[in-house]
Amino acid sequence: SFIGIASSVLPLAFAVFLNEIRAPWFRNAIQTLTTLPNFISWVLVYMIAFSMFSTTGLVNTLMLDSGLITVPTKFLDSDQNVWLTMAAWGIWKTVGWGAIMYLAAIAGIDQALYESAKVDGAGRFQRGVDLVGCDVRVRVRLGRQFPGECQGEEDSARGPPHVVHPEQP
Repeated sequence: SFIGIASSVLPLAFAVFLNEIRAPWFRNAIQTLTTLPNFISWVLVYMIAFSMFSTTGLVNTLMLDSGLITVPTKFLDSDQNVWLTMAAWGIWKTVGWGAIMYLAAIAGIDQALYESAKVDGAGRFQRGVDLVGCDVRVRVRLGRQFPGECQGEEDSARGPPHVVHPEQP
């Protein structure tokens, strides 16, 4: 289902995003706000949803006051929005908690790999996506590393880890 796919891919993307935030206070605030929904019950989640998205809720009130709409939108009452609403709340409730595992894997990446990629000319985005994506994918699979899975992983045929850019074979 869409919720299952999104709740497995989005935490990884969110963890990479959190890892790239330089201000520790902002990173901690975002991580806390996204992890807390995992600890509250679904009853409270729907209570928050109702107070925000009902016809007299915060979103409709702001949209009416700003003149964007003239009649309140029924976010929670119509059958056309139910699937989207359920998906959004399910993802919001699980993405922060799921990102914790990936953040732990990202913290285990050797800083020498980042430095060598920077010396080789990799930009910030390329270092984040290539190194983090590769290393996290390897570490998450059953909690162990598979040699030769990614470029930069040690392999008996290639020797010690090194960074290879995608344009090089």
